[in-house]
Amino acid sequence: MLAQELAHSYAASGWRIILAGRDDGELGRVASDLSIRHLATVDTISIDLAEEASVDAAALQVLRRGIPQVIIFVSGVSDGLREAPYNRSIAQNLLAVNYVGPTRLMSALLSDLKSAPGTMVAFVSSVAGDRGRRSNFIYGAAKAALNTYCQGLRALLAPDEVDVLTVKLGYMDTRLAYGAVAPILTCSPTYAAKAIRRAIERRRMVVYVPSFWRWICLALRAIPERLFIRLPMP
Repeated sequence: MLAQELAHSYAASGWRIILAGRDDGELGRVASDLSIRHLATVDTISIDLAEEASVDAAALQVLRRGIPQVIIFVSGVSDGLREAPYNRSIAQNLLAVNYVGPTRLMSALLSDLKSAPGTMVAFVSSVAGDRGRRSNFIYGAAKAALNTYCQGLRALLAPDEVDVLTVKLGYMDTRLAYGAVAPILTCSPTYAAKAIRRAIERRRMVVYVPSFWRWICLALRAIPERLFIRLPMP
């Protein structure tokens, strides 16, 4: 939903859009909607971030089209969080989609990206990467790794005038969050998309969405670990 909101935001402003995802049918539906609603030019690329060959093939298609001015990674899966520590297949999929796949794709684009000054690359990460919790630490570890990757990538690309944004996203008001998270802690995909686009236009480095998560995460990181692991939070 977030990726679609971002696509609509940019298409409405006259941008050419390239959509990438693993569901070809959904990609086609969204592309048609963008074309009809906004008269946008829309291309699609099939990619499964959990499959190395698929990532490599998608990278070649991107390179043939040329490096986009704005690249936004909205990739994530959170299925089986509680089972992941005991299930290698689930853990591998969480790590592949949330960290390994996006960074593999970026590695394939990096040489061309260094020759594209003014480009903005945004990675939608998660507040889960700021502190390990017993209920989602495999997912959190993937996002923490992504955050560190973004820091290093920012430093690497700064001399080439290419900016990298890390979006630390809190809970969104979706089916997955319904009943599990207090509404006051959530935001809509539309709100998140607007905040992310604003951060891209301002060429920010790190942004929390919604912004109050910066202070929540600051407080959580300040708790000594010996106490933190005893807290009755999931």
